[in-house]
Amino acid sequence: MKKKLPPSLDNARQYYGQRAADVYEERRVQKTKWKLEYECLESMLQPMRGRVLDVPVGTGRFLQMYKDLRLEAVGVDYNLPMLELARTKYPDAVLEQGDITKLQYADGAFDTVVCVRLLHLVTSREVPQILGELLRVARQDVIVTIHLGDAAYSRGRSQVHVRNVLDCVQSPWVMSKCELIMNEKGMPYYMIHFRRQ
Repeated sequence: MKKKLPPSLDNARQYYGQRAADVYEERRVQKTKWKLEYECLESMLQPMRGRVLDVPVGTGRFLQMYKDLRLEAVGVDYNLPMLELARTKYPDAVLEQGDITKLQYADGAFDTVVCVRLLHLVTSREVPQILGELLRVARQDVIVTIHLGDAAYSRGRSQVHVRNVLDCVQSPWVMSKCELIMNEKGMPYYMIHFRRQ
């Protein structure tokens, strides 16, 4: 998200809603961090089985991975153009429009929930509601990414934001794994796996 838009879920929805989904994918598909992110998520998902919720699913870049790992995937996104592109690429996938702050699923409906590239775009006040929903619909595992030094945040504010995310995850959930991924500018971000004990 550009610097002129302050972090918030509404601003993220507005920003990505105005962009063509194909342009979004074209601009990013060649970046090293996307490949590293894909490999990191694939590694974390290797031992997992059952149903996975990917929210926001975007253009569906992880849908083939879920299929290859024999995971039963459901993708949810607020942005209809992103969903339409994902549906074109993966016509057999279960893809639904939805609001991450009010997911339409029962408690523990998914074995695993994946949320990549969202939490750094929202305010610290919005994090508890979003994480609460992710943890609510997950039976066993939740995987999220958190960026440090993203355009939306100063480095100090990013560190506070990461602490806020970690503070929102309470027992019976524990951090199982935290993998560091570096982007092209040398800015770190993390893929974090939370597991229910």
